[in-house]
Amino acid sequence: MTYIFNKSTTPELFIASLTDGIAVHLKNLYDLGARKFGILSIPPLGCCPIARSVSHGGCDDDTNKLASAFYTSFEFRLQNLSSTLEGFKYSLGNTYNMTMNIINNPRGFKNVTSACCGTEGPSGLSDCKEGVDLCPNRDDYLFWDAFHPSQKASILAAHVLVFSQDQNFVTPEAFITSSSSRPVSLTKWPNTFNVLRYSNQSKHIQLLRILKASISTNNFSIISQTYQIYMAMTLITQNPVLIVIYIAIIGVLTITKKGVASQTTGPIFIFGDSTVDVGTNNHIKNCSARADHPYYGIDYPGGVATGRFSNGLNSADGIVQLLGGYDLSPLPFLALVNDSSNFTGDILHGVNFASGGAGLLKETGEIFYGQVISMEEQIQQFATVQGNITASLGGSEAGLLLKDSMYIISVGSNDIMEYLFSHLVPPEVLIANLTAIYAIHLKNLYNLGARKFGILSIPEIGCCPMARSFTPTGDCSEEANNLAVASYASLESLLKNMSSTLEGFNDPFSVFKDVKSACCVDNTRKGFNNCSEGVDLCTNRDDYLFWDLFHPTQKAAILAAHELVSSEDPYLVTPINFGSLRKA
Repeated sequence: MTYIFNKSTTPELFIASLTDGIAVHLKNLYDLGARKFGILSIPPLGCCPIARSVSHGGCDDDTNKLASAFYTSFEFRLQNLSSTLEGFKYSLGNTYNMTMNIINNPRGFKNVTSACCGTEGPSGLSDCKEGVDLCPNRDDYLFWDAFHPSQKASILAAHVLVFSQDQNFVTPEAFITSSSSRPVSLTKWPNTFNVLRYSNQSKHIQLLRILKASISTNNFSIISQTYQIYMAMTLITQNPVLIVIYIAIIGVLTITKKGVASQTTGPIFIFGDSTVDVGTNNHIKNCSARADHPYYGIDYPGGVATGRFSNGLNSADGIVQLLGGYDLSPLPFLALVNDSSNFTGDILHGVNFASGGAGLLKETGEIFYGQVISMEEQIQQFATVQGNITASLGGSEAGLLLKDSMYIISVGSNDIMEYLFSHLVPPEVLIANLTAIYAIHLKNLYNLGARKFGILSIPEIGCCPMARSFTPTGDCSEEANNLAVASYASLESLLKNMSSTLEGFNDPFSVFKDVKSACCVDNTRKGFNNCSEGVDLCTNRDDYLFWDLFHPTQKAAILAAHELVSSEDPYLVTPINFGSLRKA
């Protein structure tokens, strides 16, 4: 900015001098021991409010050309330093491109030209100080004062610098990769989630670099291709008797560890939401997402409402039965904690951590249901289990047991359902955030010893009775289904990229007479209403695909579990089915 006002030399000489000067500073830091450099280039200063105020409201082209020229010159100099100084590593953030991207596509910002704090007067824009004009909604503004970005803009930029794989924004690699010796800490998770929620870079928020940087390439491989199973809506329209069963709607990703030196199969650990919850929420005082009352469990042995969101068994039960060694899902973690007489012995048979209403995001479920156990907290509970198993068996034997165990995950639907009521960010940002957070969860489970993952993706939730109740015609919600499809595509893309570094990581049709309605529901009310004693209850529950407004019937859940465990069709489960994974 100083040069703009005096122009004591030509622009070319000025850029050369500036580049040389910074190179000297970097060399001095290198001589003092520095090796990893995260560098932010010069942003488009010609578009900041102070420049616009003296340029009749538009960006100042001369200033921006200098910033752009500096980036080109400086990038070349950094490449030279990297090739000549041993151990010199750098990440160069292109804040020019980042800022111009927002200015040209201002999604998430209502004002990308003015300062939030400052008064425009005849002599230009004033300093930000008490008494000047202050915008009422600071998150609407790209610029805080005459020169500097707002907090929201700064957080967005920081997230792109740390995680982006787009070399238009950071080159040659993201900051997190240049600093790969520092893995994500559990204590940092809340801050990570908050940053992700505010991100506005739909295609550039991936945590692949974390995984690439910190997992040995010889330990674990992941599928290179996965598939989404879509509900056959044309079949439903033409012949309501035929339908692809509910959880076969979901694509299934199976991840396996090769070469584990163990001839036994380890226990099964289950994570996620109400699709696989077997009573966790019964033990949470301030949780309204509960299924421990009639008519839930009406077909469970003894007619007991166990906390499963079903008329009887759910997918967790069906899967573990078919995998062998289990009659029902392992008990909930909180149930084992509350009856701790044989906690260490019980956890060796597996644990179910899933909590109805939970999601990938830590805050999902809190608004509608009060307290639920988020995926982050479920993994922290598993860390307790892992610690107890290690203390009981010793590090080597516990490690082999955990590597040979199976980890089933079904989560993400609640994140999308809550988004439909808020639309806090563009849909592509939501999907990118959910994919990135999923990567964090998988990485943290991996660090705790997990190797075999059976992952159930998000079904076409726009076709569940709750979503249909909000559409004028009672048809599927296209918006909800589009988000489900996009979430799978994004996860697939992430996993394809991971497959290059993480080695070692496999329609049915049934007869339902009703594939749209809930079997247990108060038909006099629209929208949210619970399956409870006294509401309408269908006479033949095996005729129904859906038990309540969200969840499949016992019949649908068991049919789906059968396909997950036994199917040889790669359209349903890939690269191998859960049964083969269990034996791997």
